[in-house]
Amino acid sequence: MLFGIFIGKTTETRHFDPPYPVTLQGNIQASLTLSNQVSTSDKTRGVAPTTRAYKVTYTSSAADETTSEEGSRQSVTFGGRGSGLGQFTRPTGVVVSSKNEIFVTDKDNHRVQVFSMKGAYLRHFQTSVPGMTGKMLLPEDIAIDGNDNLWVVGTSVFVGDIVVKYSSYGQGLSTFEIPRDRFFGGIAVDRRNGHVIVTRRASDKVLIFQPDGSLIGVFGQKWAVSSTVAVNIDGNILMLMNGFVHVYNETGQFLFSFAGPGGGHMNAMGICTDSSGHVLVADRQHKRVSMFTSSGQFVRHVVTGLKMVKFVAVGREGQLVVIDIGDRTVTVYPSY
Repeated sequence: MLFGIFIGKTTETRHFDPPYPVTLQGNIQASLTLSNQVSTSDKTRGVAPTTRAYKVTYTSSAADETTSEEGSRQSVTFGGRGSGLGQFTRPTGVVVSSKNEIFVTDKDNHRVQVFSMKGAYLRHFQTSVPGMTGKMLLPEDIAIDGNDNLWVVGTSVFVGDIVVKYSSYGQGLSTFEIPRDRFFGGIAVDRRNGHVIVTRRASDKVLIFQPDGSLIGVFGQKWAVSSTVAVNIDGNILMLMNGFVHVYNETGQFLFSFAGPGGGHMNAMGICTDSSGHVLVADRQHKRVSMFTSSGQFVRHVVTGLKMVKFVAVGREGQLVVIDIGDRTVTVYPSY
């Protein structure tokens, strides 16, 4: 059995802060690419600089590194197209646990893979349907609750659309059915009360469930429902539609919408929130991840120079995890 991490060949340069001395150890092949320096405008505004140039790409399961204190601000990219361990055929979501483990769903490979923040492959499990021998789930999105349990929404042949709850090691804990839908849907968990929020795009509905699968709320809207959904620290539900972020309270009452910097539209593909209430939006059109306050005020662009950015998540120590669906890679930025 092969335990290495393999990556597809990528030429994309992701922008990051200026590099510092770094020592790489283990059986690792790394490439560093330097780009722009911190902008003068960032310095004069007194805000944290936009993440700009340089990338470290690992091709080894060791993927260990040692850095000086200053060198801890490097990024790590791993993955690539394929079905081998550490590779992805169609990544569909990403979350980070309280232990800083990265979980990535891979739809066509019927699995969830787990990595360290340094890009090292840790383990994986197949997305089987509990209690149904031989039935596999095609995972469409993933969420994580306050106990590090994973909630995966997807489709299983001859079973239908379902939500499955797994432990962080892949044990199937429970499952419940949801209305069938012909389009990709998203999932999020309200960590305050355990409510599971699922979007259904064909019917333009958002469903709110108890953890046991009991339906407790439904709401819809005049715009198409997003395939990506997030819940912030206040329990508000955030979705991406028509270039805007739309915010609803926990019962589905519309609160407000916000757009990109200067009111511009975003081709927003991914969204997540952090423990401080910040909203991070993956804007594929502008090749960046942008940060907003919980009230929708633009803070800054966190990462620029991306390619086909879609899914984002944050770690407990401020790491930003970004999935590029073009080259099927995951990049971890140590802080944002």
